[in-house]
Amino acid sequence: MVFTAILLASKFWEDISFWNIDYVERLDLYPLKSINRMESEFLSLCNYNIYVSAELYAEYSAYIKQLSNLAKSPRNEIFNRFKNQQVESVPGVRIVRQLSGPLL
Repeated sequence: MVFTAILLASKFWEDISFWNIDYVERLDLYPLKSINRMESEFLSLCNYNIYVSAELYAEYSAYIKQLSNLAKSPRNEIFNRFKNQQVESVPGVRIVRQLSGPLL
């Protein structure tokens, strides 16, 4: 799914983008038919609306930065911060964690 999201994002934002066959020839991850199908399914699941507002982008960006900063923290600080809490930092994304032991 990440590959498909990146593929579509590059097509959406770039004036000159790669063709799907270019990904097949250079990356050799998936056959062309699979890439075409993944792209079509992804767009269908998004109701063909892949626009992201500046506000939503900023919210997700801040959330990812927060997670990145937490990943750099000592384990105990992360554990104590999220112990038995529900985290809902980004609208539309709900993450529920019930931690009972130290993070590995």
